[in-house]
Amino acid sequence: WFAPVGYSVNVATANATQVLLATGGGHLVYLEIGDGVLNEVKYAKLDYDISCLDINPIGENPNYSNIAAVGMWTDISVRIYSLPDL
Repeated sequence: WFAPVGYSVNVATANATQVLLATGGGHLVYLEIGDGVLNEVKYAKLDYDISCLDINPIGENPNYSNIAAVGMWTDISVRIYSLPDL
């Protein structure tokens, strides 16, 4: 996986099977790790720049998270998204 032209990865989080990253401009990308490659599963464009991310697994499966916490700079909020849908 490569960031779109003109963007770089600002913040990222990962566990054994998933990666969630953000580039400038509020771009949020969800990837799954499979057979040594990163597969883009979902992309979302948010209203504000993203300050922090977390996909620490909670629940029965220690290798997969069903939720993502996303912190936003501009409105100083935290949003919870369902994975893999965002």
